[in-house]
Amino acid sequence: MRARIELALCGAAGVALAALLYWLALWAQGALSFLLLISGAGFVIFWMLLLVSLAELFVMTIGLRRLAARWPVRFLCLIAVGYVGFVGVYALLYALFVPDLRGIQILAALSLARWLTLWLIIPVAQTK
Repeated sequence: MRARIELALCGAAGVALAALLYWLALWAQGALSFLLLISGAGFVIFWMLLLVSLAELFVMTIGLRRLAARWPVRFLCLIAVGYVGFVGVYALLYALFVPDLRGIQILAALSLARWLTLWLIIPVAQTK
């Protein structure tokens, strides 16, 4: 049970990292919007980033479940922080091109979904 709690705490650190990137995204909102020459490009960018993030959610959950059987909890926790926090990078990329607060919030909020998927992972320390 201790290994699962450590993994959850590392996931919480990833949520904090995503929150930091979210605040950076709010500050940099629309900084590169002059590069978008087509008015509907923001919609396409949002959906591409959302679909990539959702696909990554499923792939990483399956991958972490397989790695949990072989790797120590320390490495698993390090990967969990990056996995949960990386969704903030998607929010930041979207914010640079499109000044849309709701889209930034949706992309950053996916860190909570990623954090919840960490409960599906059973670390090797817990199975012994």
